[in-house]
Amino acid sequence: MTTLVAVLVLFVFIISFSLSQANAEQEIDSKNLSGLESTHSPQLESEKKALPEFKSEDKNQRPLSHTKFSSLQVPFIKNEGQVDDIVYYANTFAGTVFVTKGGLTYSIPTENLKAADMQFDLEKNSGLSAPISVAVIREEFVTTKNLQPSPHQRSKTAVNYFAGKEENWRTNISTFDSVDLGEVFPNVDVRLKAHGNNVEKIFEVKPGGNPDYIRMAFEGINGLGVSDTGKLLIETDLGTISMSKPVAYQYIDGVKRLIDVSYEVGSNSYGFLVNEYDPNVPLVIDPLLASTFVGGSSQEIGIFISLDSSGNVFVTGQTTSSDFPTTSAVYDENQNNNRDVFVSKISNDLSGLSASTFLGGTNFDTASSLSLDSADNVFVTGRTGSSDFPTTTNAYDQILDDFREGYVSKLSNDLSTLSASTFLGGSSSETGRSLSLDSADNVFVTGETLSSDFPTTAGSFDQNYGGRGDVFVSKLSNDLSTLSSSTFIGGSEFEFGLSLFLDSTNNVFVTGRTTSFSFPTTAGSFDQNYGGSGDVFVSKLSNDLSTLSSSTFIGGSRNERGSSVSLDSADNVFVVGGTSSSDFPTTSGSFDQNHGGSFDVFVSKLSNDLSTLSASTFLGGSSSETGRSLSLDSADNVFVTGQTVSSNFPTTAGA
Repeated sequence: MTTLVAVLVLFVFIISFSLSQANAEQEIDSKNLSGLESTHSPQLESEKKALPEFKSEDKNQRPLSHTKFSSLQVPFIKNEGQVDDIVYYANTFAGTVFVTKGGLTYSIPTENLKAADMQFDLEKNSGLSAPISVAVIREEFVTTKNLQPSPHQRSKTAVNYFAGKEENWRTNISTFDSVDLGEVFPNVDVRLKAHGNNVEKIFEVKPGGNPDYIRMAFEGINGLGVSDTGKLLIETDLGTISMSKPVAYQYIDGVKRLIDVSYEVGSNSYGFLVNEYDPNVPLVIDPLLASTFVGGSSQEIGIFISLDSSGNVFVTGQTTSSDFPTTSAVYDENQNNNRDVFVSKISNDLSGLSASTFLGGTNFDTASSLSLDSADNVFVTGRTGSSDFPTTTNAYDQILDDFREGYVSKLSNDLSTLSASTFLGGSSSETGRSLSLDSADNVFVTGETLSSDFPTTAGSFDQNYGGRGDVFVSKLSNDLSTLSSSTFIGGSEFEFGLSLFLDSTNNVFVTGRTTSFSFPTTAGSFDQNYGGSGDVFVSKLSNDLSTLSSSTFIGGSRNERGSSVSLDSADNVFVVGGTSSSDFPTTSGSFDQNHGGSFDVFVSKLSNDLSTLSASTFLGGSSSETGRSLSLDSADNVFVTGQTVSSNFPTTAGA
């Protein structure tokens, strides 16, 4: 029986299917749910759904859903010199909250994704990635009292900071479950707690206090309002930020009693209107604090996930500047180039953050992919513009050759040690897009390069730069000291290597996008003819990168790209991506053979030798979507994640 299972989360979908028409429902197990795409939920209150238990031993990267981490306890990090002028800060998936002696500052990134952004401008960004802007908002307590932030309950989380030169690295930075601000108003104490998607600000009105004393004022906003559902709406130049409807309660004779409460707002300040309560018993007022933008735009941060052999969850991505924001303003990432990579280790049940580290230099740094070796060491690749990006002694390349270069870094499983770290690039520009390891724990990386002198090795498939931008595939030793083999793949125009996967015999498969008629294909492959203004390519290389065993185009007469490649238990090759071609090749009996809108997801299955298109389908609604990542479970069901702006994107009953 063939099935289609779909889950729609915002503009994100997950699909399990066999590329044929859906006729039955199927339960999605917890392993498959780990393939959710990274996104911020517009829901402001923490979701109370059960968290999945991860049991997969699949070492290949998967995008991560922030909604699954909404209840994760996030620690406050003590400032030990790694950031300026603050006492504590917490990095949530919704943004960063900084705690100072003068108040709170929120740095909240937003990424506007529209149908027009469903394009393939990989030269400017990481594919389908809209520019990130950041709303910086300062919140002050309207009080004559001085804030005295103090930590409460030391967290088990270990935070490390590998940034710049080794003398600036810091390990085992103190973290805490919450921060007490003390008696901020007369007989009113305030405590902060951070979670996956928000920060909780808890007011405790003690006997003798009065909730009318509580007053908060914002800087850097355009106005305040209250929604019909009681949420606080904060207008900024970038859009509306929402804080949840407050709740209030008292414990009387051991029973929790809810008290009616609502926001009372002015032009830039707010307080609370509280109904009748017992003034002789402490009253708690508890809104969720910093949340995501709501409205017509989505928000995404590139985060990837993998699991170690014990089921611990590893996450990587990039965070906006670790420098404390000095002005209450809105700024664009092009004006703030200090983005660092983070790597975090989370318990299998997602209840605790075990370890977390920054990785970067004084310029921008991004992460694209994460994988683990057989000893559970953690490998990350991406790109950096930091000449002082941390490298290690005996690493293959310790010098940044251009303003943007690829890197590969190896961390211990507890994230306490940067075991190895190297640049990878030539005199122009590179980006590491995808990383995987073979059965001998050699490290394979793919991406794109604009450098004619990108390092290649003797005997590799192609040592000559082909045109305006080529794919690179490189093999490094596990300690990152040796470039064992390295090759270009490309034609006379632009190519982008976006995903890499190894089969059971350690052959290397790469997919991405090419705009070259002359991109290398092989005799007998499925399609040897370039189809339009941009085609998917899938290429198979020998483990030593000396031989292009097979290579094919997949495409129609317009634009497409391959975003992710994976293999099933029989080593069949699956590719997902996006296409604007109504004549993109599909197969009889597949789920959807009709192009639905501006851009559609495609999912295609090829034989291991790339000679046969076994199955291929569109997936989409009447507007635009693209596929971002793909994974298969132990039963070879295919799970796809991506983005859609189609209200009629196909979903299934019970999803």
